[in-house]
Amino acid sequence: MAVWLTTTSFSDLLVRFYKSGTISSDTAGANIVSAHLERAEAVVMSAIAARYSMPFTTIPPEVRRIAQDIASYYIIRAATFQDGKEKNRILEEFKESFKDLEQIETGDRKLTLTDGSIL
Repeated sequence: MAVWLTTTSFSDLLVRFYKSGTISSDTAGANIVSAHLERAEAVVMSAIAARYSMPFTTIPPEVRRIAQDIASYYIIRAATFQDGKEKNRILEEFKESFKDLEQIETGDRKLTLTDGSIL
């Protein structure tokens, strides 16, 4: 089960992904989303665990954004999204998220909490 990301939050991030626009009416869609949320969180946690104490008590917004971008890519890829232009845009966001993650992992980028304090 995902800790930082929720299937409900993805109805706003991936508009029109769920049939009828709601998670409650699309169990199959919710299962796809749920599996990829867990996967994305695991990727992010694995990358930053050497530098930061896990689990976070408060999730830094940048970490949540990176996990959302990675999960979005996984979800769209699993749903076999075929629009080439949109697929390329999402692939670029996915690549950028991994660059951001690498900067966090190497210490070139610092994590902050919502109040601005550095972790």
